Amino acid sequence: MTGFLILLSALPALSADMPRTLKECVAIGLQRNPNLLRQESRVQQARARVVETRSAEDFRLSTNANYWITTPETSFTLPGAPGVPPQRAVITPNTSYVANLTLSRLLTTFGQLENQVALSSLQADTEQMNFVAARRDLVQAIASGFLQVLKAERLRYLASETVKSWEEHRRQAESLYRNGVVPRYDILRADLEVSRARDQTTAAGKKTDLARASLRSLMGISGEETLRLDERDLEKTVEPDPVLSLDLPGARETALGQRVEMQLMDILVRQGEAALRIAKGSTNPSLALGTTYSRKTTTLLAQDWQWQTALALNWPLFTGREKGARMRQAEEAIRQARLGREDTASKLSLEVENAFLSFREAEERKGTAVIQMDQAREGLRIAQLRYKEGLSPGVELIDARTAFTSAQVNLENSRYDYLESVLNLKKALGYLEEGRFSEKK
Repeated sequence: MTGFLILLSALPALSADMPRTLKECVAIGLQRNPNLLRQESRVQQARARVVETRSAEDFRLSTNANYWITTPETSFTLPGAPGVPPQRAVITPNTSYVANLTLSRLLTTFGQLENQVALSSLQADTEQMNFVAARRDLVQAIASGFLQVLKAERLRYLASETVKSWEEHRRQAESLYRNGVVPRYDILRADLEVSRARDQTTAAGKKTDLARASLRSLMGISGEETLRLDERDLEKTVEPDPVLSLDLPGARETALGQRVEMQLMDILVRQGEAALRIAKGSTNPSLALGTTYSRKTTTLLAQDWQWQTALALNWPLFTGREKGARMRQAEEAIRQARLGREDTASKLSLEVENAFLSFREAEERKGTAVIQMDQAREGLRIAQLRYKEGLSPGVELIDARTAFTSAQVNLENSRYDYLESVLNLKKALGYLEEGRFSEKK
């Protein structure tokens, strides 16, 4: 099955008044959602820290200069040979300077730097996994919001149609009352049902507005930008892949192999192991090489230039209780990560089971809703004929019409609830990790 690929550059401007499919809404959200962009920035920040850590082994070039004014000047006079005037030798001149240019490089830390780079890289991997999880949750949230808006719009439409239906019933009751077929109570009851239907229409409109505002927020778009939804290819986009026919044990196994949470816990274990290696190597020596070229004031005791090369060995022989304490911290971090992995696996298994059972239930309710709709439609047809002929009281028709309206609502709810259950199961199985809806290859 073809994967859902996010082609951000191919998106037309959002200001264009055109319907947006589910895939397009998700793509816009991935491009604009501030929380996701902030998490992406954390990934880049963590990667920069890896470069910073690794840069400790780079060559370093530095310069410094000093200028002094000293009073009084320190000097003495050397007597000259016969016929040669005495010479004045300056030890500390009134003014002097020194300028140094130093090139240095850390040669080795005997594994310590490598462990620090490994830990920094694992921390960057952690941020990357957090980004993947945030992207997955955003995809699911936008898809769910998309379905909620469509469902709310559909229910608002049904509510408005129900108003028209009750108004027609009211006119029919009034006509039959004038002909002496039904009592005036039928007109009063019809007025009550019309009023209720109008209230439901108003409430449905409010729910639609709230659902649309929530979707806008997830997509990161303002209220000034046009957003219309296109239901085209909705079932195809969120269709259940063949893998959703797995049994429950197979679904659990699939989730544990694909969910980003399990990968994150594995990284945390490796982070603890890297921290333990760093703690053990905290007394490792380090070796550095440096060379310095100097220019300075010429005196009796110093020339005007100097070149020095040094090999520096630093070896912390004893650090008190610091090393042992750091090792214990790292060991406990490893233990916590391993326990966290077990807990995460248990929670994911429970999530998969809930999503799996909810999907099966929604699948059954969808089929049942179709049957109930057919029954309610036929019941309404019969009740209308009986009422028109004066063979049944108005309450029978009201009950039939109420049952038909309820069946319509249940049918729409079951359809969108089924699609949302598919999304929830795909998320539980780990199929939304890459920002797409279809099965991973």
